[in-house]
Amino acid sequence: MIQILPVIEMPFQGFDRLKQESQQEGFRFPQRLEDEWMSGINQFSKPGEGLYKAVVGNEVIAIGGINVDPYANGKATGRLRRFYVTKKWRGRGVGRKLLAYILAQEPLFFTTITLRTDNPAACVFYEKCGFERVLDDPFVTHQKSFKA
Repeated sequence: MIQILPVIEMPFQGFDRLKQESQQEGFRFPQRLEDEWMSGINQFSKPGEGLYKAVVGNEVIAIGGINVDPYANGKATGRLRRFYVTKKWRGRGVGRKLLAYILAQEPLFFTTITLRTDNPAACVFYEKCGFERVLDDPFVTHQKSFKA
């Protein structure tokens, strides 16, 4: 059974394994997540923000969070950040479950959610989850709008 839990401290049990796997795949953002958290730059602590992990038993199988988008004008735009699903669990609905959970946590704070990815598989994933492609913004590749 998959549980989605808030991340309260870094690093947490199981994070090092997730970080190591991501680095082997060429993804640096779990390391950046840890560095930014430990330095205090980003601890997902502003209103509407949160960092979450998907867990099966004691195994961390995914992570992702949402911040106030630093590139947007105004506070009504959230930015999906540091989203990663372990290779073993991809294609099994974990990413969709984690994304749905994140988007459901603070619906009063954000009317638009943005993200940036250069990974073709991630593009397909986000588009299947209802995000639209953005072509004219250097900081955003996808966005999803919600009624205010």
